[in-house]
Amino acid sequence: MGGAHTFTLNAAIFEGNDPAGGLIAWKGWSIHDRQSRFNDEVPLPPIPLIQPGEWWDSQDPFITPLLEIDEEPGYYINAEWRYGSRLLLRAMHYDNLADPIGIEDRQFAWWTWFDHVAVQVTLPGNIGLLAQWMSGWTAWGLLNDEGIYSVDTDFESTYLLLTRAFDRHRITARYDHFELTENDSTPLDENSERGHAWTLAYQFDATKNVTVALEWLEIFTERPAWAYFDLSQRKTESQLQIALQIRFDHSY
Repeated sequence: MGGAHTFTLNAAIFEGNDPAGGLIAWKGWSIHDRQSRFNDEVPLPPIPLIQPGEWWDSQDPFITPLLEIDEEPGYYINAEWRYGSRLLLRAMHYDNLADPIGIEDRQFAWWTWFDHVAVQVTLPGNIGLLAQWMSGWTAWGLLNDEGIYSVDTDFESTYLLLTRAFDRHRITARYDHFELTENDSTPLDENSERGHAWTLAYQFDATKNVTVALEWLEIFTERPAWAYFDLSQRKTESQLQIALQIRFDHSY
């Protein structure tokens, strides 16, 4: 549709991403801006059952998220509705269709799917609002008589962000909630988790090419698996960072 309303629908078939669900189940949620690349090796915590001599010691102590293991493609479908420049609504379904007993080069395949809905809207007072809800599932291993895999985990996350620009200044506040729900009863493989985080940020464009940013993050997490490593099951962590960004303009 054209005019003030624009609707788009797209879909794709892809290869790769077969091991990625293991990061959610075994490593848990993280709040950062890191993007995984081809051949990246993301370290895992010392999970008891992947240690030498244990049940699943054929898994490396890291995950390479973008590998293709079972030679079967996954897919996603995405729909988007835009109303002028003030409202954007997006919904997507993703499924990697991985074989949950697949293994190659000491990496396991995790069947992973999720749905997400996101909105971006300009509120009165020129306040920008962004929000997203995501819910999904990931599993690896053998299927038992109850229809549960060896590692079987639901996951969900939500965030809400408000931002407002004032001339060369911008102030942003964000709230995140995340959780993992354990479906299996495999011993020494507890993967449940829940937590939330607050982020406050200030950005100042000193010149066209120089930006200064200040960000404070506080995150609370409860993860029972930390007891395997003699760590407290509940943690509150805070981070304060200052960034200086300089852009070089080579145009003539």
